[in-house]
Amino acid sequence: MDTREKVNDHILSYFQQKKIPYLIRGLKTGDYGCMIPANEELGIKRDIYLSSRIERKAHIDEITGNLQKDTKTAFENELIRSKDIPFTLIVEDQDGYGK
Repeated sequence: MDTREKVNDHILSYFQQKKIPYLIRGLKTGDYGCMIPANEELGIKRDIYLSSRIERKAHIDEITGNLQKDTKTAFENELIRSKDIPFTLIVEDQDGYGK
């Protein structure tokens, strides 16, 4: 998880409830990434950081705000930084992810 990620207690609570280990560190792009930790028993000699990223928006108003004239440059730069990696955008909704 990126150190700049805000208001995500529900995600951290889920990780803790399901005993999913996580690290908080600076990411150049995206809010969440994936790391496979070293595991000698499985033949994984070192931590493996996958290049894919997830960008989370708390609600539709956040992404529409990111696309407004005064704020779109930061979001555009985020997309440019992620152009060479698998990138997923998730917009949360109070009714779930079905929308």
